[in-house]
Amino acid sequence: MTEILNLRDCSHRECVAEYNAQGFTSAHDSAVGIGNLSAETVYRTYNQLYESGGLNMRVYLATMEEPFRRLESTGLLDGPGSRFVQCSAVKALADGSIQAGTAAIPEGYFFDPSLRPGIIGTQGYWDDLVYHWHSRGRQLSIHCNGVGAIETVITAVERAQARCPRKDARHLIIHCQMATDEHVRRMKEAGILPSFYGLHVWNWGDRHRDIFLGPDRAARLDPAGSAVRAGLPFSLHADTPVLPQMTMLSIHTAVNRETKGGAVLGPDQRISTLEAVRAYTSYAALFSHSETWRGTIEPGKVADFVIPSEDILEAPAGRLKGITFAAAIVDNRVVYGQLP
Repeated sequence: MTEILNLRDCSHRECVAEYNAQGFTSAHDSAVGIGNLSAETVYRTYNQLYESGGLNMRVYLATMEEPFRRLESTGLLDGPGSRFVQCSAVKALADGSIQAGTAAIPEGYFFDPSLRPGIIGTQGYWDDLVYHWHSRGRQLSIHCNGVGAIETVITAVERAQARCPRKDARHLIIHCQMATDEHVRRMKEAGILPSFYGLHVWNWGDRHRDIFLGPDRAARLDPAGSAVRAGLPFSLHADTPVLPQMTMLSIHTAVNRETKGGAVLGPDQRISTLEAVRAYTSYAALFSHSETWRGTIEPGKVADFVIPSEDILEAPAGRLKGITFAAAIVDNRVVYGQLP
């Protein structure tokens, strides 16, 4: 799973081709309607590309809350859609980013403990927003980086579930970088799935350790190890266009916890190669309620898979980032590279 396709800086076809080359057969576009690109334009472009036979990847579209509210009454967001273009979750932002000094960190930043950004809105605001969409049967996809935002959103989902129980809502917390073990436990109980920004450890880990969070909090960034121990499925992403898609570097980082500077950040949050691969395949399918027809290679499921340059599960952990993809197959069609 990935969080956002870069629709503004290159053509859709070029974006999809780049994703195919990075081993993707499907992706989440998790910020439809953000900025100056209207949700209607995004929907129309994806559907035109699909109808022309040029959409070589399945997309699951999460729309920003304001345009979602505006479009809900039109019926555009309802119906099964196609298996290539599906409208899905309601997207919202609960805080900013750690490195920009805008993540909700009530205990303060390492370099300046007096810098204590709060959440966007209030707890009451999030209780109302989550309940509104939860009670309507919608899925929520909420951006949370700081511990304060994660706490707020988990609490809001717990309260919504108490008022209106839904066994399989699968609300999503995107990034979920500063989740504690207690948060992980509560997410599992509330049916929340986290998508960890795994490449963040590689790209910003050294600065988080030395500047923004300090060594203890930085060691818990993107706590995939905690999720594995709790039995909580999760996905990994690169937050494109913030970072380009680098699938095997993302898997490498989740397995090794190496930063750009060569340090190991939080060795207890390392996961196995198999778990990292699941985060991009079978676990990722859970995020779109599509595990019954994709996410694993087995009879009765769509023929979506990739062929790596070597066996990922057999490769030494230190060599994972060097693996490439020889081919990508979507719906029984070779869309990238060629078969051996």
